[in-house]
Amino acid sequence: MPTGNPYDFCKRLLIIYLFNRNYDKLKQRLVNQTFLLVTLLILIIISEIFLHVAMPAFLDLPNGVSGELNDFVVRGNFDASVAHKKVGAFRILGISDSFADQLRLQGFNYHDFLLRKLQALPGGERFEIINAGMPRTGPGYYWNTLKQHGDLINPDLVLVGFFLGNDFKEMKFDNKFIGQFISVPRHDDWRRYFKLNNYWCYQYLVNKEKILEDNFRRDYEFAKGLVREKGTFSRKGFYKIEQGKLWFFEKRLQAQLRDLFQPDAGVLLQMKQWCDDRNIELVIAILPTEIQVDNGMRAEVLDALKVKEDSLDFDYPNALLKNYLEKHRIHYVDLTGPMRQAAQTKRLYVLRDTHWNIEGNKLAAEIIFTCLQEHKLLPAVVAGK
Repeated sequence: MPTGNPYDFCKRLLIIYLFNRNYDKLKQRLVNQTFLLVTLLILIIISEIFLHVAMPAFLDLPNGVSGELNDFVVRGNFDASVAHKKVGAFRILGISDSFADQLRLQGFNYHDFLLRKLQALPGGERFEIINAGMPRTGPGYYWNTLKQHGDLINPDLVLVGFFLGNDFKEMKFDNKFIGQFISVPRHDDWRRYFKLNNYWCYQYLVNKEKILEDNFRRDYEFAKGLVREKGTFSRKGFYKIEQGKLWFFEKRLQAQLRDLFQPDAGVLLQMKQWCDDRNIELVIAILPTEIQVDNGMRAEVLDALKVKEDSLDFDYPNALLKNYLEKHRIHYVDLTGPMRQAAQTKRLYVLRDTHWNIEGNKLAAEIIFTCLQEHKLLPAVVAGK
């Protein structure tokens, strides 16, 4: 028989009972949480493997790696007919970044407008344009496309769009882009997997979260009357994009831009050499960024970012590129001046987007068309000679 106060004895029994009961619950909870974490880890590993191997459609580039022909086939840009050029056809190969992809499906890309103008000429039915533009790429990728698929496409003229907003940073093709915002780390080092931001699952979720956040901010700005109409991005998101381009125009950083461009500018010469070896003309179309063209948008962005306009030179990147092209006798057409003039009376860019709208694409085609005629780069019969 236990001795002492019966009340204390009962209290101890109750404490032991409750402790055992809570311990069992805690143990079961730990087991459940461990199982959940292990399951989640397995799912992440399976998802990561799936993204690398299958490259599914929601990554925006199924079954392909940047630089392969199936990039263009899967996206519906062209099909096997590119390998069968019609007798007597004059074929133009257009290569650029998202500017060549914008409004393509609607038939309002500058390549589409250019083709219509060419086909309206006497004998214009012989013209073809193969649009090999690919979003989020640069000159290094353009050269890779030409080198890999140029002979298959067999062009008579190569038209390369050089976007002043970011192409200076993308002169090399040392990084592969897999779908929307998913990129392969530059160095294939197993230690990179100790960094969370090198996992595609993480990159995909984080970037989707950023897109949703900006869409919410854009809708909020419109609902509160802070903007009169919605753009592709919110004001804050758009200003951030433009801020990333401003250093190209900073007077104090001109030497830095020159040092960035010159070591890898030879990729343009490689494209020219490829064309020269085949008796093909090469034309570089210099595509301006909106802040160079639209004075109203420029003032708004600079005011929001607290940047003084007199610290910037919006013509220096053009001069840097054109001097190089002239030195190496590469044909070019600079769209900046004509677009700057036209922007005084009409909008050429999609609102808070960075890409041309229909009017911008149409004007780009007209400028390029005039250049091709003036430099006598079209077939003699069609050019009216």
